[in-house]
Amino acid sequence: MHGTIGGSDSASQFKTAMVHQLRRLGETDFDRWERSVFQAVTGRAHEDVDWSVEENRQGYRLWVFSFNLLADELLREGHARVERTDGSGRLIVAPSASAFPPRFSASQFIQ
Repeated sequence: MHGTIGGSDSASQFKTAMVHQLRRLGETDFDRWERSVFQAVTGRAHEDVDWSVEENRQGYRLWVFSFNLLADELLREGHARVERTDGSGRLIVAPSASAFPPRFSASQFIQ
């Protein structure tokens, strides 16, 4: 997909939203990160979607495929990093230092 953080194309906007949500969440698992991005981008929580509608399920499969591709790009580009696996083997990710604009410090984003 190859978007850039802060770019204007759809892949770039998606990646920017992903980095923003990861900054907001801090250390988290992929599921929580994906759900946070889903709500930020669509304005709806997973629980608000009617999953009995086939079009919603198909759209979500495409969403997850795109999310996973872009998450992999963010990891390879150094905007996110894998911290560890949790007790059930899920990857725990966190924003890396490069995910923060140079004029800010990471501590300014911690709530």
